[in-house]
Amino acid sequence: MPAPAPAPSGTYYANCDDVRAHGAAPIHPGDPGFRDAFDRDDDGVGCE
Repeated sequence: MPAPAPAPSGTYYANCDDVRAHGAAPIHPGDPGFRDAFDRDDDGVGCE
């Protein structure tokens, strides 16, 4: 099953430390600011 398209937003996180600093971790596909790079183990949960 294909991953959901990212939500349109101006949200950008530089890295997982940035995601955590903004209280957005864990981050999932479709969440504002999500990028595939955040989900290194491809389990659908980023910055865990």
